[in-house]
Amino acid sequence: MQLKLKKLKRMKHLKLTVLAMLIACYSFALTPITGILTVCKWDTTELANATPGGSWSSSDPSVGTIDAIGIVTALNVGTTDITYTVGPSYVTATVTVNFLPTITGISSIYSSVSTTWTNASPGGTWISANPSVATIDASTGVILGISGGYAYCDNECSA
Repeated sequence: MQLKLKKLKRMKHLKLTVLAMLIACYSFALTPITGILTVCKWDTTELANATPGGSWSSSDPSVGTIDAIGIVTALNVGTTDITYTVGPSYVTATVTVNFLPTITGISSIYSSVSTTWTNASPGGTWISANPSVATIDASTGVILGISGGYAYCDNECSA
């Protein structure tokens, strides 16, 4: 009876040693999360990690969710820690969600006429979706009418 008991103890020790070796071999440092970590509410941003086969999670899904391929959807203003996990290893980055910009200014102008749009939120970059109709200075918000038509202009928040 004692012989069986000793053999059983030895087997447990062997199993624990092998398990500890597997965990030690599998645990490794991950590369940092890459991508834009500041975004406006309702926008998305794509995050990535060079190590394949991991999974993504958000510490606060009410602020931002992340899908299986690393797309963060900003739902509310605040911060959430995004974690990428491969086995027992993980790396975390904080995503900040800002308010949407509040834009004011004249919405209709003639060609060769300019006007200035302002944004209550500081920073951001002004863009025109149709520069053949209207251009907008990326930093000042000065819009110049070029030709007839519609041009969607916006201020991408200083995410």
